[in-house]
Amino acid sequence: PLTVTLRVARGTLTLGSTAGLSASGSGTGAVTLAGPTAALNAALATLAYRGHLNYAGPDTLTVSAGDGNLGSTAAVPI
Repeated sequence: PLTVTLRVARGTLTLGSTAGLSASGSGTGAVTLAGPTAALNAALATLAYRGHLNYAGPDTLTVSAGDGNLGSTAAVPI
């Protein structure tokens, strides 16, 4: 299975659906998902970001993905 970890520094990440996945951290600044690609895509389609209360500024979403042998990490400003 593929494992995906999402992190933000100044907010929380919440998933609406995690059917077919092993998932942890929904509602925190770091979410980890593991499972088949189709289930990961469905869960990521429900991902919501909310900045911390009274914070007004940029944040960065860091995405790491791997299959146990190969992995990659990328960052996206939000």
